[in-house]
Amino acid sequence: MDFTILIKVALGVESVTAFELETLGYPTVEKRNGELTLRGNELDVAKLNLGLRTAERVYIEIARYVATDFDLFFDQARDLPWKEFFPKDARINIQGSSVRSKLTSVRTAQAMLKKAIVLSLGDSYGLDKLPETGATYEVEFFIQKDEVVIGLNTSGEGLHRRGYRTEGGQAPLRETLAAAVVYLAGYESERTFADPLCGSGTLAIEAALIAKNFAPGLRRHFLAESWPIVPAPIWKEAREFFISQTVKKPAVKIFASDRNSDVISQAKRNCERAGVGDLIAFEVVTLQKFKTPARDGIWVSNLPYGERLGTPEQLKGLYGEIQEFWRANPDWESYLLTADETFERQVKRRAAKKRKLYNAKIRTDLYQFLP
Repeated sequence: MDFTILIKVALGVESVTAFELETLGYPTVEKRNGELTLRGNELDVAKLNLGLRTAERVYIEIARYVATDFDLFFDQARDLPWKEFFPKDARINIQGSSVRSKLTSVRTAQAMLKKAIVLSLGDSYGLDKLPETGATYEVEFFIQKDEVVIGLNTSGEGLHRRGYRTEGGQAPLRETLAAAVVYLAGYESERTFADPLCGSGTLAIEAALIAKNFAPGLRRHFLAESWPIVPAPIWKEAREFFISQTVKKPAVKIFASDRNSDVISQAKRNCERAGVGDLIAFEVVTLQKFKTPARDGIWVSNLPYGERLGTPEQLKGLYGEIQEFWRANPDWESYLLTADETFERQVKRRAAKKRKLYNAKIRTDLYQFLP
């Protein structure tokens, strides 16, 4: 069965995910703000869930239409071919959002979409009431400027849920954004990669997973795995494909450190759960004292911001350490992510490039500093 596959991404990451898709063998995609679409089948749904590092979720797009009132919204939803996707015992959940649209009430839209689906399936299966005792299906609508997009969430939990980070932390960097930052840094496994402000280790772990070519979804479950339209043999085939692509012993040099020993202990546990414990060298040390055997490489860090934002005195000290690092390591390329809009002024250096990104709903900038 062929579908339109809708891939939701964080704003600013669209081109990175398009690069990923091309690498995975999907060169023909359509890009919009926060999403990409392509044509594919059941195997593609499984492969994209398992293999995409920078996407937030993968949907089967059911419909895309304009609705300026709730009657239009309901009538068009009622006429969609829901029987093609849902068995008669499907347990149906509705999620949604509305931005700059005449359909302002998300709750009303949820209720009307559920009613439209129930009536359609009731007619199709000859039932007055649906049992909803079977597998869970999550239908999600996105309404923006009166354009309605209805999708079937095949991922379930967001794709940043890799399964290796089970402990909470302050304002964590999403794994999907971390992977995007690693790609934007142009990381290749033969180059030395360092995060001397590593926190829970997400950037270093994502770099190691990329170097190992280990598919990020291999250690988790997806909602569509319980659906007849994407049967178990399809998932088995997709998993076997990605397992066969994994590099068993990549020659990589990845260094990660933090001044907090408890944080490093947590990072090590995350690293072991991710299956890359042999690829990252962890150390408890300040940025000022951080050293590697390499004369040059890529420094990638998520600086404190939002909930992690320190006091002015702490930040002033950190920014001074950053300047000292540059003086001591003039041949290193730096990619630093922060929400501090005064960052260039604080470190007294102009970035070669600055890219706007979003960590969940927090607007950040990725600053590139060349040697």
